[in-house]
This record gives sequence, structure tokens and C-alpha cells, in this order.
Amino acid sequence: MTTEPADTEVTLRELCGRAVGYDRTQAIEHALRSICLCVTHRAALVLLGEVEADLISIARALQDSSWAVTAARSARGGSLCVFRRWLPADFLSAVPLLRDPTAAVQLIVCADSSFDSHPLATLPVPIMVPSIQERATEEVPRIVDAYAFDAICTLGDACFFDEDRAWVLKHAAGSLAEIEIATLRLVVLRQAGSIAVAAKRLAMSGWALRHWLHKCRRWRPRGTTDRRRRPGKGDE
Repeated sequence: MTTEPADTEVTLRELCGRAVGYDRTQAIEHALRSICLCVTHRAALVLLGEVEADLISIARALQDSSWAVTAARSARGGSLCVFRRWLPADFLSAVPLLRDPTAAVQLIVCADSSFDSHPLATLPVPIMVPSIQERATEEVPRIVDAYAFDAICTLGDACFFDEDRAWVLKHAAGSLAEIEIATLRLVVLRQAGSIAVAAKRLAMSGWALRHWLHKCRRWRPRGTTDRRRRPGKGDE
């Protein structure tokens, strides 16, 4: 599947829906407002959840999709993502910079869901990232398609098949982070045509990739069917 440039844009609203739930309209609007305040350096962005890898995945996606232009326009632009429970040893030295109104630094704080009741996390509204187990059943396939679409947009001439989607749903859909990793690896495998080449492109050993694939021996790296999907399109 080859995607055109106009089709590769992943909207911020889509990312918010992926994080908080596609049918939670009010939560999406709150998330968009909180992100806007962070981008304009008026507040820190707080991500809450139980799965740390998911918080990292969402934070990275938000940085890549919505903040790159802002950072590029500012000589001191950038973002700092920290976990509330494991602050860097030198975090105190960064506080003056973060508080400096002339410093274009965006702060992302990741914490567990219990932080939702903390008075300092009242405004702007924290982005609560529910676990996959808390998501509606019909949302999980859409999330798989969304991450597959991200991978295809990144790689260019690539594809993702119905059987790949079914494989991820059955074997690698325990969290947002797991889905993200699985879809990227399958898209790269389809594009590369062999495990050895795919492993090199993924910067991992062939043994590690084969070990990861042992969950489903029937998965084939070279597709011959025309049952291709455009993840993120037509499944809404």
C-alpha cells in the first residue's frame, strides 16, 4: 500500500481519541485544550495512567505530531518528559528554566491515575490514558489500525494486511505500547520481505525478531493476498 502525502497526516484529535477513548468527546476536548496550553508554554501537560509504557508512547506521539513546528520556531524550543515518581536527579536545577517565561520549554509530567485528585493537577485537565482492558471492545481494532497507519506513513511504500491486524489483536494487544511495537514490526516485515532484512531496519537482532514472532508460527513475512487495508481510513 502506498500512501500519498495528504493521507499521512495524523491529526491531534485522532491521537487524543486514541489516548482517552474515541467516543469520549468531552475528554478529547479537555485533552486538546490542555495540549494547547502546554504548547503555548502556559501550563505543564499531565498524562495519567496505570501502564507506564503507554504514557511514554502517547507523550512521544504528541511531541512528534503537534509540537515539532513550535519547537522549530523557537531557539530554545523543546520538551521535557518526566515521571512524577522518578524525577531526574538534576530536576531541581531545571526548575528555574521551566519557570522562566522567556524559555520555550514544554513540560510533560507522567503519573499514575491516583494523581488525578491532586490539587495541582486540577487545571489544565490531565489526560487520563485508560488501559486497553478498560477500552470498549470495538475500539481496539481501530487502535491497531491507527498505529499501523502511523507506521505506513513513516515508511512510505508499505502495507498492512487483514491477517496482520488479526494477529496483533490475538497476540500483541495488551497495551497501547505493545500494539505500537507490533504494528511497526509487521509493517516493516511486510516491506522488507524477510526477517533478516526487517531486523536490520528495526535495529534489532534477527534472533530477537524471530523470538518475538514465535507466538504465531503461521505468520508469513511476504504477503500474496490483495486483502490490504488502509488503517485509520474507513473504520471510523
